[in-house]
Amino acid sequence: MLVKLDHNGQLVEVRAPISGHIRAIEAQPGADVARGDQLAVLNPGDQQVWEALRALYAVGQPDDLPAIAPYKNPPREHSQRIAQQAAETEKAIQQRAER
Repeated sequence: MLVKLDHNGQLVEVRAPISGHIRAIEAQPGADVARGDQLAVLNPGDQQVWEALRALYAVGQPDDLPAIAPYKNPPREHSQRIAQQAAETEKAIQQRAER
C-alpha cells in the first residue's frame, strides 16, 4: 500500500502496481489529488530488476548498458544476485555487439 486517501469521508487504499521501495511521496498530506496525479515514486523491487536484467541478457543492445550499470553495485535493498545478473547481462550484450 502506498497511501490512504479520504474520498468523501471514506478511506481508500492506493496500492502500487509492482513491488518496490518508496523513493518519494509526491502528494502532500491534506492536499487534494485527482485521478492520474502522481502520488509517489517507486524504485523497482528485486524481482522486477531481476526480470528486466534477464530480458536484456537475451535481447539487450549496447545502448542498454547505461541502464544496467547501476545494478552492478546495487543499492542495499537489492540482493547480490542482482549484481551477478547485471555483470552477466553486460557481458552478453558486449559479446553480441562484437559479432
